[in-house]
Amino acid sequence: PVLVGHSLGGAVVLAAALEMDRPPRAVVVVSGPVYPLKLPPYVSLMRKPGLGRLLALSAPPRWALRAGLRGIVHDPASVTPELVDGYRAPLLSPERRGWIVQAPRQLSPRADAHVLVPRYPELDAPLPALWGEEDPVVPPRFAERLARAVPRGEAALLPGVGHLPPEEAPERP
Repeated sequence: PVLVGHSLGGAVVLAAALEMDRPPRAVVVVSGPVYPLKLPPYVSLMRKPGLGRLLALSAPPRWALRAGLRGIVHDPASVTPELVDGYRAPLLSPERRGWIVQAPRQLSPRADAHVLVPRYPELDAPLPALWGEEDPVVPPRFAERLARAVPRGEAALLPGVGHLPPEEAPERP
């Protein structure tokens, strides 16, 4: 398989690739927290038991989701009503909101990095690391660092793009 992960999914596909019996055909990491990184404020809020449950009671209002998305892209105009609705759709399910609130509580960024980072050189698969040069969530320097750590790694930085390359620049290779 080819494993592709964006944001937290980037760290997940790296962990999965390192546990596979045979290397995947490729591992594509897009703006992933693949090195120790402070959790974003919204993730830290969800880790608080009472507040996390409160946040999961209802889907976020469109205006709040739009503001959050505008805070992580380079060009706020790229946050269209359709994009907001696409990100909001899964949050309409109470069950999914519950899972989303539980996920941050299971994160151990420093512990996970302590185990995974030393293993990156073991990965025997092509690894394109794709980042927006203007990513305010995960530092773009992680792309080049990851590309150096993995034997078949390559880094690609997209100018004028923030944390959502698939949304902000889908036409770019």
